[in-house]
Amino acid sequence: MKQHDAERMTEILKRIGGALIQAIPESWTDATLRVEVRTDAEGTSITHSIKSAKRRDIVMGSDDLFAATRELQLFSEQAEEPWTTFEMQVYEKDGQWKFEINFEYAD
Repeated sequence: MKQHDAERMTEILKRIGGALIQAIPESWTDATLRVEVRTDAEGTSITHSIKSAKRRDIVMGSDDLFAATRELQLFSEQAEEPWTTFEMQVYEKDGQWKFEINFEYAD
């Protein structure tokens, strides 16, 4: 990935992380966002789920979160690295939020 592309992806991932943290209740200290992209003859669909390993609250993503994940999906397609599943885990450690990401690609 080119330097400019890596910087752009980092910006998008930071937006997603910030939007995810804003979406979860203040009592949560961890969350996992899972985004799945499916394409068929009728078009492309993107599904989102947000969960916590420690909590059972229902959480809805924001328009900012949905826009940022769509931007990531389009960016990845343009960079010829389309993914089918994206996961971002956020967790609080020593008073700061940490992020871990994982992409799954089609076979």
